[in-house]
Amino acid sequence: MSLQSVPLDTILQEGHGRQDRKLAVAWHRRRNGRSEFVIAQNPKGIFYNSDESFLGSITANLMGSRYQIWDQGNRIDSTKKKSKRLLGVVVYIPTITTITGNHRSLQAWIPKSQSMQLKSSNSTQIQHINGLPKDWEEKRSKVNQLISRIPFYNTFTRRHELDFRERAGRTGPRIQTSVKNFQLTMEDKGRQTILQLGKIGTSKYVMDYRQASVDWLPGILHLFDFH
Repeated sequence: MSLQSVPLDTILQEGHGRQDRKLAVAWHRRRNGRSEFVIAQNPKGIFYNSDESFLGSITANLMGSRYQIWDQGNRIDSTKKKSKRLLGVVVYIPTITTITGNHRSLQAWIPKSQSMQLKSSNSTQIQHINGLPKDWEEKRSKVNQLISRIPFYNTFTRRHELDFRERAGRTGPRIQTSVKNFQLTMEDKGRQTILQLGKIGTSKYVMDYRQASVDWLPGILHLFDFH
């Protein structure tokens, strides 16, 4: 299989007047009956996990509702084997409304000490500082939890919609109503949107985020929404 023949999802950082920057590419496949994403900074890393551009893989459980984001551990130096680190967890919560397609509900857990550094050089270098602690499910104080905002029901359009008026002053396409749109807050019933995704065209979405500590998460969530 050649690099040119593989369909890849691309994660871009909006240039705001400059050329958009490609942050990563991802390849979706079925492996042992489960969805798996292979993520890299360029197509070469998709096929060779020993390549320095390889970032890691994401797998889903048998129900397809819980995704775990792992660091492979040997990306920087393949001669030194290290334990894989759990970088984050994303869970789609099944409800009657999600089954009928009205809106989706999801939660994500990320380390409080998580950061992702983008360094300008010949190639963008990404470093994961820390992962989720082993006991994070018992000690939630060690992690940050992101929760999706519940959309309101528009009686005129008869659809569930999210409020994207925070983007009113920005240039660019208008956000279209879509079941794939979502907004995440740091705490339950939080007012400030930490990150959000909105549809702007056919198979085209824009995502905004506020905190640098979650700048790797938007792309991951974006991939989940397409598969």
